[in-house]
Amino acid sequence: MPRDGPRRRWVAKGVDAITNDTTSFLERFAASDARTVLGSARGSIRFDLRDGRRIEHRRVELRRDEVVVSESDAPADCVLRADRAVFDDIVEGRLSAMPALLRGLVDVEGDAELLVRFQRVFPVVARRPDAASSRTVGKRRG
Repeated sequence: MPRDGPRRRWVAKGVDAITNDTTSFLERFAASDARTVLGSARGSIRFDLRDGRRIEHRRVELRRDEVVVSESDAPADCVLRADRAVFDDIVEGRLSAMPALLRGLVDVEGDAELLVRFQRVFPVVARRPDAASSRTVGKRRG
């Protein structure tokens, strides 16, 4: 019997410390129709998240018809390393992945193009309203 759409799986091996924004985001991602956003992207991304001295791993494998999210430190095509708090900010839309990378808050190793494609699933960071600069406050326009 043919299936409609890609299969999604969340494989968890004793979810423990990361039961916060990151886990919620990855669970939603695994349950969503991520293939429509990611198109033909294939490969694996591992997120190495530091929480003090502890490093926890989340691995996302993008297959042709399936997205698999697991707790695994297996090799991946792209590895993103960050503090857990920084990654929580990314998945909650408080921080964008590329500016975080440029600021040195995130380290990427391997296939960065895969990360560029994957960032499409992160929430869009809400822009703050432009504030008037000190040079324009009180000046007449016209």
